[in-house]
Amino acid sequence: SARHSENERFSVAKDFLTKYATAKLIITSRLHCAIPCLAFGTPVIFIHSGFRNEYDSCRLKGVTDMFNTIYIDEKENISSNFNLSGKIGANFSIRNPELFRKFVPALRNTCNAFVNAPSIKT
Repeated sequence: SARHSENERFSVAKDFLTKYATAKLIITSRLHCAIPCLAFGTPVIFIHSGFRNEYDSCRLKGVTDMFNTIYIDEKENISSNFNLSGKIGANFSIRNPELFRKFVPALRNTCNAFVNAPSIKT
């Protein structure tokens, strides 16, 4: 059986989403954190490091272009797809890339079709 009830899991998810929606900046290496930040308009920096196997590399291909991404290679060289000059501190400000917006209509249609589909009783 599950360690936490469905209601408890939804409550935790809601708390995290509220934090993501109200944050000034999120820095993460987790897609399940970064993607909602884009939707909320919360500035997000994705840390892409440690993904050396084919599964993880393939899973992230193209997705990291949607975020301000810091890449750390196996020799610990650091690069980014945005202007990363200076330190990230209290006065740091950044905007999310807009690339993801072109996927919004198709995603919205797919979600609406799924939600509005007649349910199948088994």
